[in-house]
Amino acid sequence: MRKNAVLACLIPLLALASCGGEEISSAPRHAIDWEEGEGYLITNLPESAMEGDPVYFDLDIVSVFHSVDAVYMNGEEIFDTGIGYRFTMPSEDVLITVETSLVESYDDPDDNLSWGASFDGRISEASEADKGASWDVATDIPLAFHNISSGTYVSSVEATIDVSDPEVIPLDAIDFVPVTASTGNSIVGGYLEVDLKQVKAGECLVYLHLDPNNSSLGTLIRKIEVVPYGELEIETMEVEVTFENRSSYDTDVFVNISDQDYIYGSSTKEIHTVWLDELQDGTYSFDYAVGHTYLVSAAYYPDRATTMVGLHVNDWVGQNVGGARNELLDGFLLLETPGVSPTITLVND
Repeated sequence: MRKNAVLACLIPLLALASCGGEEISSAPRHAIDWEEGEGYLITNLPESAMEGDPVYFDLDIVSVFHSVDAVYMNGEEIFDTGIGYRFTMPSEDVLITVETSLVESYDDPDDNLSWGASFDGRISEASEADKGASWDVATDIPLAFHNISSGTYVSSVEATIDVSDPEVIPLDAIDFVPVTASTGNSIVGGYLEVDLKQVKAGECLVYLHLDPNNSSLGTLIRKIEVVPYGELEIETMEVEVTFENRSSYDTDVFVNISDQDYIYGSSTKEIHTVWLDELQDGTYSFDYAVGHTYLVSAAYYPDRATTMVGLHVNDWVGQNVGGARNELLDGFLLLETPGVSPTITLVND
């Protein structure tokens, strides 16, 4: 065979050819694709590459409720290099897959924010009557601020809130409300306020990140269950309260025992109004919501009177054993032990 004939046979086998002085690859390209899933988005991924090419792409987390567990190229795990995920193109088509996890709970014990102890993760829809009412119907989800006081001088807090299912809790139905110190404008606490006219029965994850102007708070995630009105059961314990009226008024004296952590739509009563004239033996029994604090106030209010005369409620401490608190201090009643019978003593202001 002549030399020119040999060269003619070899040219189709060459990987590179010359065209106008520029080398052009004739090697086959392989397709690159990625599998869509919840919580992430892949960007900057080329549609194809040649065998041996380095391929980079970015993976963005688009949901605060998901975390990335692993990323695979044709079943082989690949990793983020700091400038994107990288793999070497094989001699076949490529499919990028991602494993994610749903983050249903997050509360870092080392930060300065947590859910309030009295919140058990459930709220209620508004009743049918209240849905059409002119007044607001809302419930407060308590938050606990740690290591934050009036001396920290937190003057503003930027709140980032997200929900996993706006059909259950619309984003515009939930808002962060800061609480300032009794003296000054320093923020020392806060809570989430939920418009119960907008929520619907179901489950929804809620994300909260609080960023104050000059300190550190934290991030929370929790599943919140919305139940139909009247179906929110609260753990209670029966408490018998004894009254001692040492004021100058023998009749027309009433006492209000108000649940400060009352949850709208629950099976418990928000306010117990007790008229001492109606008691047979100076005692009153009611279902105390476990973990809640009650405010006790009293007044003299005779029939057809236009004003009330406020009475003072004395402090009481009883059976505080093993760290449990059972006390009535500055009008606030807290009971942590079943079977305790508080004494409420009334005197003139």
